Amino acid sequence: MTNRDAEIEEWLTVLPYPLAAVLWRFVGEGDIRARLEDSMYFFEATARYLSILALSGLIRDPELFAASRPSWQGTGRLPSDAMTRTTLGTWVRFHHDLAAPIRRLLHEQSSTLLDVFCITDPDALAAITSRRVVRILDEAAAHRNEWRGHDAGATTAERGRQVHAMVELIMSLRDALGGHLDRWDLIKPISLRHGEGHLVAEAFVFDGPNPRIRTSEVVLEEWVRTDSLYAVLKGERRALPLLPLLAAIQSDEVAESTVYFYDRMDRSTTRWLSYDALDRPERETPTPDWLPGLLRELDSPPPADPSEPDNATVATPDVPPHGTQGERRVDPRPTTASRPATRTISSELIAEIAAIDPSIRTTVLGGEVDFFGHQCFARLDLTARYPGLVVHVPIERVPHVQGLLMVEVPVTRDDRPGLSATIDEWSDIPRAIALAGSAFAIDQGFDLPLADSQGLTSGAGLPATYGNGLWPASRR
Repeated sequence: MTNRDAEIEEWLTVLPYPLAAVLWRFVGEGDIRARLEDSMYFFEATARYLSILALSGLIRDPELFAASRPSWQGTGRLPSDAMTRTTLGTWVRFHHDLAAPIRRLLHEQSSTLLDVFCITDPDALAAITSRRVVRILDEAAAHRNEWRGHDAGATTAERGRQVHAMVELIMSLRDALGGHLDRWDLIKPISLRHGEGHLVAEAFVFDGPNPRIRTSEVVLEEWVRTDSLYAVLKGERRALPLLPLLAAIQSDEVAESTVYFYDRMDRSTTRWLSYDALDRPERETPTPDWLPGLLRELDSPPPADPSEPDNATVATPDVPPHGTQGERRVDPRPTTASRPATRTISSELIAEIAAIDPSIRTTVLGGEVDFFGHQCFARLDLTARYPGLVVHVPIERVPHVQGLLMVEVPVTRDDRPGLSATIDEWSDIPRAIALAGSAFAIDQGFDLPLADSQGLTSGAGLPATYGNGLWPASRR
């Protein structure tokens, strides 16, 4: 083992598993041609991983995403078309085009950008999108294109020089990242429990080259799902939900030991690539419902159709972890100026519920929008024609909301009683806000008056938003 290989081996122990696994194979490989291939695979995996990380953050905020989207237009092909069948060059270019607006936004809208990436340290984001990292990935792609075209006639000495060049490029990438990529933990939550003022997630942590993934406790301040991958910056208490372009496959009951990247989509099937599963480097699955919509989201949207009815629910596909479609994300704390030009019932609901209180956090996964105080107190389902609202309010403590049909849900998805209602008219929105406001009041520790037998809440006013009458004076 050379000194450079020893340095690479030291570095890979702290890298995310999808990158560390291929570098581990590179360091241990004796065949010069295989080493060259593994070095290329490392840069391909890195370009995919950094692109998914960057896109996962940007797409969480519609205004930032809209401001960034022009960066990857005008390349001669629609982005959705280019991403249908990807190569190293595709992902390197996509990272290049994602990194540019992030660098700009770090100067112009730093606080908003850091918030959507669930971090407080700008250096962690600046490092993975720096011009130096972009240039190194560009150089790796150029080497691959040049050397693949002359591979048949290459001598052992030539391949040795190529491997040496790739080793130096790997070291350059390590130096350019400056230890910041190592700070992002790739996790998959297994379970959640309450701590004192926080949540504790037991999670698989995908780091280092060992396929037997370790488990660890991660302290968080927001709920996370157990069916999704997240990136958590060490020291932070929020987790960035990663787009399901990256998938962990469970190989046994002990650990999640294989990670697959999205590669290409045909009409009915999708191919996934793994750089660590030598026995099965490719997988094909039926194309998920959400994937075509996500790829279309990359294209610049056409101008809004002025003939579209104002109360229509526009189903712009989002990115769920398990195959549903929903609406475009809406700023969880909008101002009047930031409201969408084309209002929909769904967008208005999201904006108004999130505006109940500044402490409310909103997460959007696929066709679902979850609203959190101390816990998830309300959930919007956007997959049907009209949005459905589920709130955690016991039936006996529901304010009378005339004209809104509510159905008791004995056990909701997260094992708590609640109520559901369908919001199919604009006039339902104030009633839905009153219902969500009641749920938030209970979440915050206030007792609501008991309803009488007719469902009327004695002494409680019914404002369009929470407040008068929905916040009794004493806590439990």
